[in-house]
Amino acid sequence: MIVTLHGHGSWAFDEFFLWQPYAAARGYGILALQWWFGGGESSSDYYTPSELYPISECLLRTQGIQAGKALIHGFSRGSAVIYALTALDRINEKFFSLTIANAGGASQDYPPNLDITNGKFGLTPFAGSHWVLFCGARDPNPDRDGCPAMHHSRDWVTQLGGTVDLLIEDVNAGHGGFHMTPAHVNESLDVFARLLGK
Repeated sequence: MIVTLHGHGSWAFDEFFLWQPYAAARGYGILALQWWFGGGESSSDYYTPSELYPISECLLRTQGIQAGKALIHGFSRGSAVIYALTALDRINEKFFSLTIANAGGASQDYPPNLDITNGKFGLTPFAGSHWVLFCGARDPNPDRDGCPAMHHSRDWVTQLGGTVDLLIEDVNAGHGGFHMTPAHVNESLDVFARLLGK
C-alpha cells in the first residue's frame, strides 16, 4: 500500500492521480489522505501528526495491511510532517517499511520534530526505518524544501538510527520534480520492492 500526503493547499486526489499509474503497474493500493481542511495555511488548518497517525493506522488495519507492507510518501508540507509520522509508526505498528520524503525537509523548530530530537521517541527513534529523499536543485526554497534541506534531513534521520537508501538530487528539477521523472518514482518503488522481498 502507498500512503501519500499532499502538499500545502492541495487535495488528496492530486497525489492519487500522480501515483495511480505506478501503483497499477506494480499491483499496489493507494491511500491518499486529505489532511488539509480546505481553509487557511496555518498549522491549525491541518491535522497534526498525532491526529493523522491514528487515522492512517485505522485505514490500514481495515484494509488488512500487515506490518512492513506499506510505504509512506509526503510531498512538500506533507513531507515536512512525514518525519513525525514515521517516528510514531516505529513505536506503534511499524506499517511503513519505507518513507519517501519528497521536497520537504525536517524543520528543526517544528514541535513534533523537536520532540523527536529531545528523545520523546527514544534515542534512536528511526531505528529500522528506510528512507528515500528527493530534492530538485531548482527548488525556489532550497533551505526548506531543496537539496540543502534534504541533505540536512538525511544527516538527522541517519543520526537518529534511520537508513537513507536513496537520496535523489535532480539538477534540472524544481519543487514538484519527483513525479515528473518516471525514473525517480520507479527507483523509489524498487527500494520498496526490495524491502518487501520481491
